[in-house]
Order: sequence, then structure tokens, then C-alpha cells
Amino acid sequence: GVTYLTIRLGVVPWLSLAMAASFGLYGLFKKLTPEADAFHGLAIETSWLAMGSLGMIVWWNLQGVAVFPAADITSNLLMVLTGVVTVIPLWLFGRAAHMIPLSTLGVLQYLAPTIGLLVGVFLYGEQLGGDRLVGFMLVWVALAVFAYDSVAELKADR
Repeated sequence: GVTYLTIRLGVVPWLSLAMAASFGLYGLFKKLTPEADAFHGLAIETSWLAMGSLGMIVWWNLQGVAVFPAADITSNLLMVLTGVVTVIPLWLFGRAAHMIPLSTLGVLQYLAPTIGLLVGVFLYGEQLGGDRLVGFMLVWVALAVFAYDSVAELKADR
């Protein structure tokens, strides 16, 4: 699917490939670090990101740029609370990463972008046609073949 879209568009989608690689590496990292439970692993990740974020906030304040552009306290509070809402799925992902095979974890990584695509198409009326639809279908055909092969391998091992 990616090769098809690359050929049709005439441009390598570097940003998309980098994002896919980062998701895959994140899943691999979570899988290969069993000594840290999900909560402590997430605390370590959050600490690293918090240092960079705090640095950016300080820099922007020194430059006179508003960190939170919203004027009212409710909007600012809601923006801060989005971090809490984001932590819950990451914590659950960290817990699940230790319980399932890496191949299953990889396939599950396709669910969030697919759900986002379906929301865009069916709720927001985004257009999905032509080359994008072909690319999407090719990716899911490959995932179906992979899933079928994985199930067949499990049955053969029994």
C-alpha cells in the first residue's frame, strides 16, 4: 500500500514513514522493558518529556510568547487536563505490551489510525477515494494475510 501510494504520488512520504517507525519502535521498547511495570515506565517517559516541555515553556515566556493562547482560565485548565486524559491510554498500552506477543502488538498499532480515518470519513465527511482508498485496502489486505497466517501457525503448533 505504501509502495503503491509512493509510486502514484511520486514522492516518498518521509513523515508518514517516520511516524510509523516511531510507533513500531515504541511498541518494541515497551515490549523489551519488562523490568519496569507500566506505571513506572510511564513515569520515566513523562519525566523525560516534562523536562523538554518545561524548557520550551520557559523559553517561550522569555520570548514574550504566550504558552497558553486562550484567555480564560477554563480553556487553560482543559488544555492542562488533556495530559491526564492522554496518560490513561498510554498506561494501558504499557500494561498490555507485556501481556501479548509483539506481532499482535504491531497489528493493534493499525487500529488508532484506522479509527481516525473512519471518523474522518463517516463523521466529518472527508473524501476517501482513488489512490488513497486503494492504498488503504492494500494495507488491510496485507494485515488480513498476516492475521490468517498467524492463526494458521497457532493451529499447526497445537
